[in-house]
Amino acid sequence: MNERIYQDPNHNWFFHVRGNQITGPFVSYETAESALARHVATCRQRSVGRFFWPRYLLPGRLFRKVARSS
Repeated sequence: MNERIYQDPNHNWFFHVRGNQITGPFVSYETAESALARHVATCRQRSVGRFFWPRYLLPGRLFRKVARSS
């Protein structure tokens, strides 16, 4: 059982996202667990991130510069 997922006295399930930020309520442990897995997956995708080119090296800008200079 994941220690981030817990049940309140009203039988709703919640999980801690970051620090004291709480997400929920969920009707079952399984739905809370799948929501936590989705949240972790999206955070990992954001942390890996994509490489962003500087604006002056973007292909559209380079093609415009070439078109202007010719």
